[in-house]
Amino acid sequence: MTHEQDSPKPLKIDAGIKGMRHALSAKAEFSLMAVLLFTLPVTIGGGGMLLLADSLWAAGGEAPAWHPFSLSWNDAPLNLSFLLDAPAGKHGFLGIKNQRFVFEDGKEARFWGVTLSGSACFPAPEQAPVIADRLARFGVNLVRLHQLDADWAEPNLFAAPDQPGVFFNPETLDRLDYFLFQLENRGIYVWLGGLASRRLKESDGIPAWQYIPLGLKGYIYFVPEIQNLHRQYLQALWSHRNRYTGLEYRDSPAIVLTDLFYDNNLHIDPPRLQPFAGLFENLWRDWQAARKEMPPIPFDYGSPTPEMQQFMADVMGRANVAFHNFLRSISVKIPLAGTGAVTALRDLPILEPMDFIQAGGLWNPPRLGRKIYSNRRMVDTDPDREANLFHWLAFSRLEKKPFVASMWGCPWPSAYRAELPLWMAAMAAWQDWQGCVLTSSLSTLEPENTAITGPLENWNDPAVWGLMPAAALLFHRKPVEPARPLAVMGVPDSLLFSEAPLTPAECRTTRLADQARITVRLRARPGRSSILSPTQPESVQNGREKTKTRRELRHDPRRGLVWVDTKQAQAVIGRLREAANEEPAFLNVQSDVDFGVVCVNSLDGLPIPQSRDLWITVISEAQNQDFRSMPVDGDFQIESPGQAPVLIQDTPVRLFLETRQTGWILRTVDGAGREGAPLPYQIENNRLSFQAGIHGSIYYRLSCQPASEA
Repeated sequence: MTHEQDSPKPLKIDAGIKGMRHALSAKAEFSLMAVLLFTLPVTIGGGGMLLLADSLWAAGGEAPAWHPFSLSWNDAPLNLSFLLDAPAGKHGFLGIKNQRFVFEDGKEARFWGVTLSGSACFPAPEQAPVIADRLARFGVNLVRLHQLDADWAEPNLFAAPDQPGVFFNPETLDRLDYFLFQLENRGIYVWLGGLASRRLKESDGIPAWQYIPLGLKGYIYFVPEIQNLHRQYLQALWSHRNRYTGLEYRDSPAIVLTDLFYDNNLHIDPPRLQPFAGLFENLWRDWQAARKEMPPIPFDYGSPTPEMQQFMADVMGRANVAFHNFLRSISVKIPLAGTGAVTALRDLPILEPMDFIQAGGLWNPPRLGRKIYSNRRMVDTDPDREANLFHWLAFSRLEKKPFVASMWGCPWPSAYRAELPLWMAAMAAWQDWQGCVLTSSLSTLEPENTAITGPLENWNDPAVWGLMPAAALLFHRKPVEPARPLAVMGVPDSLLFSEAPLTPAECRTTRLADQARITVRLRARPGRSSILSPTQPESVQNGREKTKTRRELRHDPRRGLVWVDTKQAQAVIGRLREAANEEPAFLNVQSDVDFGVVCVNSLDGLPIPQSRDLWITVISEAQNQDFRSMPVDGDFQIESPGQAPVLIQDTPVRLFLETRQTGWILRTVDGAGREGAPLPYQIENNRLSFQAGIHGSIYYRLSCQPASEA
């Protein structure tokens, strides 16, 4: 998009988008837990409202205008590569000290990352530097390479399926090597994913090989032959020498994290296939026999007795330790995580031997074969009644372990996906998490395709990727301080394995996550340190934080608002029309918009009133042109995904910023970083105000002229 002297004329929205205005049933079922194949183990969301955040239309006014808006592949609206510390690996190998990630030279590490899955991990040589450059410009310092072992992707890591043993495709492996080299040069670290989607082949010599689920789900934990195959894979992968860096993967300090098996959990995928089910039952009988005080209990998958749950946890825990020890035996030095499929407290003991904890989830996940979508705002979730994504993540963190939100997001086409990126960056700081990894699968690089191409393909999505500059600034500079109250949720053994597995609601995470840092302590003594009586100030136990200091992160579900209130960053997320009565310290928002996101970042690091360079983001919704959907049982189904260009919806707001500076120039900025003509603003009583959200862009830059030019 190019900028002219006048504001761009609004684009008349296509009838296809107008046709999406279906009021969805508010009584739609809200699922707290689900399993999303190939993506995330914990998926959260549901309900229904409007398919698009047509806020003015919903309020009875004139429908807002829509404008084309593209995020460039070769440039960025704001180049944040200065936030990275290139080259990756210069501080030595990553380790852990005092529950934090620390490099060998003592430098603390925090990671703002994205996930690439399947074929996205193996870009063509001409594409690799383009992707690496784009990631760096958007402030990404970690790439999680997920589903490296997916033979359903093209290209993929493996050679022809009729070749026995573990053999990698040399061309694909070279692509991976070159990509790692490009990332390293730009200061982007790598999380090399573990077992995710491997498929057995006949030459592997495993009975019923064609029926073993992708990722060897469940069976990897107890079948010796399958475990041996995976050890061969790990040995081959980690001993591979990158010809561009000259280092084997296990000797590269630019590779900082790995996991054993991402979404693999016996509680979710019990082994029912023979002859392995018989082997699993024999393990059960041996486990019972070793506990002489335990009365005989029949083997029954369908009866999740506390004993069966504990047995499954023990089987998984032993396998975790064995594979952890194996990787150490082949000189893999970096921190290791277990599964990210944390479905209840019963899953946490299996992760205790690991170096760090990972967990992920989606808000508004697709369901029924990814055909049905929900459209519910997370800002509206009342912690007294239900858990949101952040409550689940906080619930998954073990005491004395670094924690990474390993895959998170709100999939397109939810109208409210813009609420998550800034909220996640602030919550990660508030909870003192060591990393956040956005779910950003990219199957292929097609710079000429500027449309949103799938639920988790957010590279062209202004409502997600467009917020990454503001979110990266918020995360890296960490203006939100960790919450001072520490809620240690002690869990007695008697509560771990119950017939009704404990969730965040029962553990009070829903109340505490917004007020305190949360960690889980296993094998706590009942009573004083119980799950229903966390060890923390009385003010937090009562569900309210009584403090004289201003909260840097606040959530008001009754008004559907989130505030980020720091000296260097101010943001309002949610129902903007409700925001005028209570605002961050330096920002006031006046609007009739029902949903939107406004963020102001100080680029020079000074407090906003003293800053001379401000980055402002304003957005509500984005959608492909000609996108169409239809309501289904309170949710909706996509009729047509539409095509480029991506359209952004007007988000009319008047912003008031406290400032001590003069000589300002206000301009829009497009998706390639090109600035438009100066826009009008007013200053009165140290408050600068201007109309935003109506200029065909989601970005504004407010900069002071040099003194000589003022």
